[in-house]
Amino acid sequence: ESGRARLHDLVRESDAVIESFRPGVMTKLGLDYDSLRAINPRLVFCAITGYGSASAWAHRAGHDINYLAMSGVLDQIGERGRPPTISNWQIADLAGGALAAAMRVCAALVRAKTMGEGSFVDVSMTHEVARLNIIAEHALQLNEAKPRGEDWLTGGWPCYGVYPTGDARFLAVGALEQKFWDVLCDVLAKPHLKPLRQSEGATRQKRTERPFFGTTAGALDRFFRAHRLLRNASAYTRGGETTRVVRQRGGSRLDARCAGARPRSFLFSARPSPHQHEVT
Repeated sequence: ESGRARLHDLVRESDAVIESFRPGVMTKLGLDYDSLRAINPRLVFCAITGYGSASAWAHRAGHDINYLAMSGVLDQIGERGRPPTISNWQIADLAGGALAAAMRVCAALVRAKTMGEGSFVDVSMTHEVARLNIIAEHALQLNEAKPRGEDWLTGGWPCYGVYPTGDARFLAVGALEQKFWDVLCDVLAKPHLKPLRQSEGATRQKRTERPFFGTTAGALDRFFRAHRLLRNASAYTRGGETTRVVRQRGGSRLDARCAGARPRSFLFSARPSPHQHEVT
């Protein structure tokens, strides 16, 4: 009782209350929205739950991975033909829970200040993170939904993806705009790939054995697998012959324009690799 009385005192002077119990717990404690707004009519009460305060799953337990699965987001993360990938930061907890709650509470506080009325803010992490899944939702509306790893931002386009290199590292390529893709093709001495920035290449059946085989992305995949990724290099080396082709072709510009990084080069050298072969 003393704790409840103390919280009532705080509510009288507070603008908002945020809680993340399962639905019904605050009511059992006598601290639900109806009870607290009787003390402070301008109070903003925010409840963060997994599935919403009044949904069919309201009383079910869950964690971030469950909310991602039910929202459809988890199904979109990962490579084609492989299981979904689990992120090491809680997308639903943080983006669907904390950030969504912060934005909606701020809006409710503006309403309380201008109209003199508080409100109940119901944040469902599952529903909020589903609203952020805009690319997949747009594809569904157009009846063009694609399996995991085949959408344009998940590996379907060669200009946006992660490629392994010959020294067991990885290179993130983000060249969605044609001008950046052109620079990349020049740096790699592959100008014939410039018109193929959005090429999806071979059919899905041909891509099940090895990702991107026979596609534009396959050409990049084979190239990067055959070369090491070097930090602070000053020359581009291939097949034992070192030249200044990267510097001449704007390697520094690629760093600055594509990655927004300091003028530091991440270049390649031809280290013997079992995957090394000519890229066409």
